[in-house]
Amino acid sequence: MVDEDEIEVEEGEDGTWTVTHPETGIEARGPTKGQAMAYLEEGIEMYAQQVPSRFSDEELREMDIDPESVDEDAHDLDYPWSLDEE
Repeated sequence: MVDEDEIEVEEGEDGTWTVTHPETGIEARGPTKGQAMAYLEEGIEMYAQQVPSRFSDEELREMDIDPESVDEDAHDLDYPWSLDEE
């Protein structure tokens, strides 16, 4: 589960919510803050599965991901979350 202290939250003028995880650059949007958070958690989990070398086993466990379940050969997953490559 993502700690809300580790994310940026913004409510748009249209009522949609945007949440961003600065450490990974992942951004998710939803009609409610809760839905945006759920999308963000899914996005972070998929990102961790795609780029496991960026996370230690301890960091994966903190995100409720079993390090043994991470596919070290995974690449180019298709997901609806933004990834800000800087």
